[in-house]
Amino acid sequence: MAMFDILPLVLILGVICGLYSGVVAGAKGYDSAIWFIGGLLLGPLALLASVGLPDLKLRRYLRLLAEHQGAVDKDEPPSPPAPRNAQPSLPPPGEEVAAQHRRIFGRVAPIPPAGNVPDIGVVS
Repeated sequence: MAMFDILPLVLILGVICGLYSGVVAGAKGYDSAIWFIGGLLLGPLALLASVGLPDLKLRRYLRLLAEHQGAVDKDEPPSPPAPRNAQPSLPPPGEEVAAQHRRIFGRVAPIPPAGNVPDIGVVS
């Protein structure tokens, strides 16, 4: 008899988690009906999973912005995300300044070699 007292609460919790999972997943660009069913069956676990989904709508929007500004070719396929444990690639030892400038400004500035510094008339 005690099981029948808890069953309506479990069903209500499943429906609530299903609704929220569907809404969250739909807002991020996923199929909300599938996530509703997952939330109905898995409850809070599906709700946590839907909160952790990457935002597909934001990715599409950022891709369109990058294409509009000319930072990315329209025909170029999107690159896959880097693994979470990937180490950043470091430039060769003599390229730190140029790499930093490219990262900030997007183009290479003419940087004179260390041995060819022009004389600006400073007397020491």
